[in-house]
Amino acid sequence: MAINGHPENISPPYQAIRPAINRTDLAVYAILAAVFAFRLIYASFLGLLPDEAYYWDWSRNLAFGYFDHPPMVAWLIALSRALFGETVLGVRSLMSVCALVASLSSYLLVKKYVVKLSSLVLWAALSNCVLLFGVGSLLATPDIPLVLFWSLSLLAAYNAIFNSSTRWWLALGVFAGFGMLSKYTFVLFPASLACFLILSRSRRFWLAQWQPWAAACACMIIGAPNILWNRSHHWLSILFQFSHGVNTHGALHVELLGEFIAGQIGVLSVVPFALLACAAALLLRKRDRGSGVSFLLSFLIVPFCFFLLASLQKKVEANWAACAYVSGLMLVSIVFEALDAERKVWFRRFAVFSAIFSAITTGIVLFHIQKPFLPLSPQNDPAVQARGWETLAREIDTERNRFDSRHLLSICANRYQEAALFGFYLPDHPKTFTLNIASRDNQYSLWPERRPPPSAKVIFLHSTNDPNLSTLCEKSFSSYALWAKVPLFQGAGAQSTWGILTGTLR
Repeated sequence: MAINGHPENISPPYQAIRPAINRTDLAVYAILAAVFAFRLIYASFLGLLPDEAYYWDWSRNLAFGYFDHPPMVAWLIALSRALFGETVLGVRSLMSVCALVASLSSYLLVKKYVVKLSSLVLWAALSNCVLLFGVGSLLATPDIPLVLFWSLSLLAAYNAIFNSSTRWWLALGVFAGFGMLSKYTFVLFPASLACFLILSRSRRFWLAQWQPWAAACACMIIGAPNILWNRSHHWLSILFQFSHGVNTHGALHVELLGEFIAGQIGVLSVVPFALLACAAALLLRKRDRGSGVSFLLSFLIVPFCFFLLASLQKKVEANWAACAYVSGLMLVSIVFEALDAERKVWFRRFAVFSAIFSAITTGIVLFHIQKPFLPLSPQNDPAVQARGWETLAREIDTERNRFDSRHLLSICANRYQEAALFGFYLPDHPKTFTLNIASRDNQYSLWPERRPPPSAKVIFLHSTNDPNLSTLCEKSFSSYALWAKVPLFQGAGAQSTWGILTGTLR
């Protein structure tokens, strides 16, 4: 396979001077623009997931940190709300913009490795159609800014290292600082970069230069507010995420390793996962540790292996390794173009089939979300979580107005998911709170001003299908009464009844 280290040494086209924007660029930009427009429209008709509503509530109380994550997702939602108000689009619009900018920056990087239109279109199709990005980029989660600043940092690091650019080193520090404010797993970016530089004989000299350390200082300065927030909150957020993702005292659980691999196959879908594994294996055989290809491999292997090892001790969520696939999908296009030069068609056919398979799979999932037709049980259908809450909130508000027309009573739920959803979907967007009985602590635990004093009368919203409802009420209220019941319809087989209770807090 004709891949000889740094991209400009791969083949003559890299020596040519190309116009700033050519037909290939226009074709890819048209694809990315179409994907952006589709996401913006589709996202405006998709109900919020519980975690999205949770982050929306954060955006009403801006800070430098939150119980679960750094603040970037809340900041972006706050800006989006300023543009589109308290609407679904007001939560998600800037996430679509972030996904677009991430794609554009990744395109500028992948162009340094491949030049053919077919290779670049393949990258654009895979990077936007695999389930992880095809569906995940519609949602307002910390993974979106993580992928954005990972992509920007990847582009900056490449230009800094291979073009010896001081300004790109400084840009890397800025992008990485914002990455640290997006999600704590961004720490795997400097880890990947360090591994590449240490293992690369031809690039190791950078470790003795001032530019990387200046970039590190810029990163730490930008990320410092979150560190100070954590310090003032007894390192709560960092310790929570560390314990959430890593178990340093448990026994090995091989079954969780299998669950992690299955999760990665699930978020990419089986054919693209096999394609990516095949491309990585072919490139690893080159063993050119100082090359541009090894640079990309580092940012695939280090995050993936980290979560692979972590899964031996604790359950790892399938989306946590998302950052690894930013560079991973670029590798597919590199192999696609290299094997084309050698007239080996098997990989090319496999890659084209994978892109088509990804587009069809994601299309089916997106259609199912809006018009359920797949034979999935409610327990195995994540889309259930996005359905029915707006209608339920309208029914609750109708009943609420009958006994609390002036909306003087605070509203609570047991878990943060429901508290956030009711806060978003009730017309007056009340500042809800949680009871957290047999439920983990969360951001609502850090907002004592949300919880009324003892003996205050409140409205408690909870599913009457829960056999522990009486226990929850007895632990939290000195007296309580069920005012009304309203139905929640989330699709075939996903129906429940919610109770509107009034109670006096203990």
